[in-house]
Amino acid sequence: DPSSRPEYGDNEPHGTWCAGLAAAAGNNSIGGAGVAYGARVLPIRAISNEGDLPFSEAARVLRLTADSGAAVVNNSWGYVGKFALPDVLRSAFDHMTDTGRGGLGTVVIFAAGNDGDAITGDPLSTYIRCIAVGSTTSTDLRASYSEFGPELDLAAPGGDFTGSLKMFS
Repeated sequence: DPSSRPEYGDNEPHGTWCAGLAAAAGNNSIGGAGVAYGARVLPIRAISNEGDLPFSEAARVLRLTADSGAAVVNNSWGYVGKFALPDVLRSAFDHMTDTGRGGLGTVVIFAAGNDGDAITGDPLSTYIRCIAVGSTTSTDLRASYSEFGPELDLAAPGGDFTGSLKMFS
């Protein structure tokens, strides 16, 4: 229902793409199915058109996801530059992993990043309670844009992004 979709100033579809990869219905008649095609999606937009969210607002949104019953939270966002993990975000991650899913803990996944450099120093994806995910190509090699390093927990197919999509590499 288009009336239920959030309005985006820049029509950024990234979250929709991620949700589709995760939960697109099985046997959808066009040959695709999500990784967890029986899953329900709890869409929460936490990106501001004015720039980065204040740490306190990002923490509020993270807590909201766990308190709303999310079993897994996929995060494909971050802040520019390297910085120490603020206590308010650390507390939010701890809250999610301690109290989410009725005390079982919400699984927190973070995209490692798209700069093609080492993940070392990224406080969000490298926090011990977060799972850092990198990207591979269709030939099972590290995608040129994907972060790498010993803090990376796993890598999964994400796309080759060649040709007209080269701007993402």
